[in-house]
Amino acid sequence: MTGIETILLRELCDISMRPYSETEQNADEQDAIIDKIFKLRETLSPEQKQLLNLLLDNINNDDSRYSYEAFKRGFLFGMVFGKRENPMAQWFGQEKQGLDHKMLWFLTEKMSKKWG
Repeated sequence: MTGIETILLRELCDISMRPYSETEQNADEQDAIIDKIFKLRETLSPEQKQLLNLLLDNINNDDSRYSYEAFKRGFLFGMVFGKRENPMAQWFGQEKQGLDHKMLWFLTEKMSKKWG
């Protein structure tokens, strides 16, 4: 998968998750996590705060990579195994199971209009 395809797939993931990420439940969960982090930070020295920041950044980056990879694999799995023929591939003049940046751009635009 090329760089542009990866970017578009991540954008598609973010757009598709927007309805969930904007829920009150998600906001409450995020607020609870942030409150716990701030309480912990109050007990730490400046050096420990820097270490905590680094640790949280690393965890966040790792979780993001994992989430995007899971989304990509699920998306591709659905494209390949969801139907015997991929009707969208015909619109883009590709093989039956093709997926490239043109198709991802199209899907990103459609989902952005629906959930954006």
